Amino acid sequence: MIRRSLLAVFLLFAFGGNAEAQDLHSAQEYALAPIWYPTATGRFDGLYRIGLGYRDQWRSVPVPFQTLVLYNDWTLPLGKGPQRGNSRFGFGWQATGDRAGDGRLQTTEFGAQVAYHQALSQEGNSFISAGVGVNGGQKRLDLDRLVFDSQWTELGFDPTLPNNEPNLQAQTGYLDVQAGLGLFVRTSRFNYIYADAALHHINRPTVSLVGQQETLGFRPMAAVGARFALGGTRALLPRVQFSTQREARVITAGTNLAFGLDYRPDADQFIAGLWYRYNDAAIVNAGIKMGDWQFMASYGITASPVTRATNGNGAFELTMIWVGKRPNRSLDCPNAF
Repeated sequence: MIRRSLLAVFLLFAFGGNAEAQDLHSAQEYALAPIWYPTATGRFDGLYRIGLGYRDQWRSVPVPFQTLVLYNDWTLPLGKGPQRGNSRFGFGWQATGDRAGDGRLQTTEFGAQVAYHQALSQEGNSFISAGVGVNGGQKRLDLDRLVFDSQWTELGFDPTLPNNEPNLQAQTGYLDVQAGLGLFVRTSRFNYIYADAALHHINRPTVSLVGQQETLGFRPMAAVGARFALGGTRALLPRVQFSTQREARVITAGTNLAFGLDYRPDADQFIAGLWYRYNDAAIVNAGIKMGDWQFMASYGITASPVTRATNGNGAFELTMIWVGKRPNRSLDCPNAF
């Protein structure tokens, strides 16, 4: 078990170009878009929205990677008369946390975002967005769970002895800034395309727990998606997303297929999809939309050298979204699926 744990850590860093070990990542980035793209804040059909996501990765590793995210955003329509709501402000908050490793390394962030969505036509079928977000973060390590050389004696291990690591801190705090741009274009009544881009860690926050000036690298992110009606109640929702940070790069592409359960405009939907994270994992998902609720479950099947250390166990992810006080869908923004 010890060898397996060490191998997992080694492979995580050795193949970090695909592991994206520094920051949060998700198989359902499209469902939790405001976490990564400030321009997604307030871009939905409704007054307010609440999103929740949970991720459990590599369950066979002694201490699996676990992530929990929560966000809430609101829409403030602008304008008067028939054009009211075509342009709008979006604002909200988010909370994220993850835990990993024998030392229970925890990263917790709380933040706020604001976005402005400017209509490009009187009908509001197309608009451009700009957003910015600020997060306050904390990293914490449980030193009592770690073992140090100075705590070993001729009689064995003694946890009451000092660790003799003068620069090691149990926790540190930081401030993090991100910003982005977005574009939404409706090509017909039932079809549209959209693109989002964001730059994270603009201020390069220091996050070291050992007294060094270790900073988070810039993380550019981009996503392009669309909705294509297939006739009847079916629709195809493809998406490609990319991010890079120092030597790490993640490219994910795939599509969801939505089936309306009847022919009403606001009908419930069943969704299923297949995705691939380049040189890392294949992802299958399924979900359902019932009224203002959306649920989605996914499982990532590891397809990288990390498989040796994880016995083939991948990542399970669950998201839930609720939209409150939905209007007449005049904007019809990108679906969370």
